[in-house]
Amino acid sequence: MTSSALPLSAEVANEPTHPADFAGPIIEGDEVRRKTQGRVVSALIRISFFCGTVVVCQLPLLGSESHSPIICREQLSVARREMLVDRLRTITGFEVTFDENGGLRVTSAAGRGGSQTARNLIATALNGKKVIVLEDASDRQDVVFSRVVSAEWKHHASNMPPAFVVLIDFADFDHLLGDREALKAFDVGWAFLHELEHVVNESADTQEANQPGECEDHINLMRNECGLPLRADYFYTFVPYAQRGTFRTRFVRLAFEQKNATTNKGRRYWVMWDATLVGGLAPEIAAK
Repeated sequence: MTSSALPLSAEVANEPTHPADFAGPIIEGDEVRRKTQGRVVSALIRISFFCGTVVVCQLPLLGSESHSPIICREQLSVARREMLVDRLRTITGFEVTFDENGGLRVTSAAGRGGSQTARNLIATALNGKKVIVLEDASDRQDVVFSRVVSAEWKHHASNMPPAFVVLIDFADFDHLLGDREALKAFDVGWAFLHELEHVVNESADTQEANQPGECEDHINLMRNECGLPLRADYFYTFVPYAQRGTFRTRFVRLAFEQKNATTNKGRRYWVMWDATLVGGLAPEIAAK
């Protein structure tokens, strides 16, 4: 979706976020160390080779005998795997792929363009001791774009490394509207890196309005290195008048900002979506 289809960009102005306009956070990894009831990772399904602590001595390359600590579930389709690695290639400059076992691999670490900070995050995760399982959570109302939860091993838990499940709702991204530059800064690749930042560096999301928070500050470094606008807020807000009238839609928006290097003037870009389709609204709002 181009910005011409929905002209939302504007010069940065003082736009206070009124409490009445507050819609809520994007549901992401707010408590990455929290155990989630009912979430178990079976050592017998697709990750049976993790029989002990995962230790990777160097950046795993395709063909390496070591197993990647980042692995996708079987139900994550080939098309969506390719969608994710395509965005990661653009953001990181790495040549990345999923191998035949579903493990994320870096096949070339040359790093052509992209973000060095993002490359460092991927490399740290691939060389780390934490197992990260990717799961397709499309069309789930409890997952808004993405979320990370702690996992428990079903067997031999005491001998297993820490494990986490990154839930990605690929379908949510189909509902995005907004400015071209903002859409480039908010896609499935950035969602994955946000959750990976939670796991690898244990960065926290903010609880305050009008700021991106610790985790998004790190992701904004990557966006800056890619020449993209920065996320201004962690919490989304309602589009003006979205709560009024009899319409069933409830459009919300996220702000992104970028300064012109020549004029030093700031420009604001928007990403929007219908929260009744994507989810995340409080029940009393969604029911209206």
